[in-house]
Amino acid sequence: MPRPIIVSGASGAGKTFLLQHVNRLYGASVKSIQKLTTRPNRVTEPKNESLDLIFSCSDGEVQSCDYIYHYCDHNYGIKKTDIDIVLAKEISPIVIVADCAAIDSIKNDYENALVLFVQSVLSGDDLRGKPPALLVRLEKAMPCSA
Repeated sequence: MPRPIIVSGASGAGKTFLLQHVNRLYGASVKSIQKLTTRPNRVTEPKNESLDLIFSCSDGEVQSCDYIYHYCDHNYGIKKTDIDIVLAKEISPIVIVADCAAIDSIKNDYENALVLFVQSVLSGDDLRGKPPALLVRLEKAMPCSA
């Protein structure tokens, strides 16, 4: 049964890295939810959109979202309808959320949501080229199936 998956953790812990690999491994059964953010893209990110972010939105656009939080000097927003559309397709929506209150709000609306906390002493650059042990364990625990 599909359910929302919330990925959380400190800046640089590997949240986006995990999201990319979960999408690669389980693409047909998960879909990334894009958040709106007032943050501009970083030099290493695509200019317009990424797997999980729509950059340089106005504060008004972000404030119109259902789940809103402030993180590292920028505002982020997630639309409940985006989550509902994915769930209606029998797919698990996956979203990165860096705020406990926003996670609690999502959990209040979706009691079966799974929250994953990513903690790493390595950066994304350290992990490139070899799958981290977490992904190897995740793949064994959730084998890809048709």
